[in-house]
Amino acid sequence: MAGEIQGLHVNFAEIAADTTEEWYAAIPWPGTWKLVKAYLTSMTARTAHATNYVTVTLKKSTTSIAAFSTDTATTDDLVAGTPVELAITGTGTDLEFAQGTAIGIHKTDPGTGLALDGSVDMCFEQVR
Repeated sequence: MAGEIQGLHVNFAEIAADTTEEWYAAIPWPGTWKLVKAYLTSMTARTAHATNYVTVTLKKSTTSIAAFSTDTATTDDLVAGTPVELAITGTGTDLEFAQGTAIGIHKTDPGTGLALDGSVDMCFEQVR
C-alpha cells in the first residue's frame, strides 16, 4: 500500500582504518520504496579532521544518494552512540528501490585514525 513506512537496519564492523569498505542490503518488501531518511550511529567517536576523516555514502548501483563526512569541510564530529542524519543528495527515481534491489553502504576513511564500527538505519516509504 503506497504511503506505508518501513525501516532497514544494517550493522557493520570495519576491518581497519585507511580502507574503503562496502556493505549491501536488499530491499525485502514487495513494491517500490523511496529512501526518505538515513542515520549513521557510530560505536567510535570521530573528530572532524582534514586528512583523518570518515565518509559514509549510500549508493544505488554507482549513484551516490546520501552521505555524511567528518572532514573539516563539514566540521561534523561523531559521538559514540549518537545518531547523525545522512544528507539525502539523490533525487527522483535514484531514491527508489524495488524489492530485491540492493542499497550500498560505502565507507572511506583515509589517514591513520580509528576504525569505524556502527550501524546505518534507513527509512523507506512505499510509492508503488
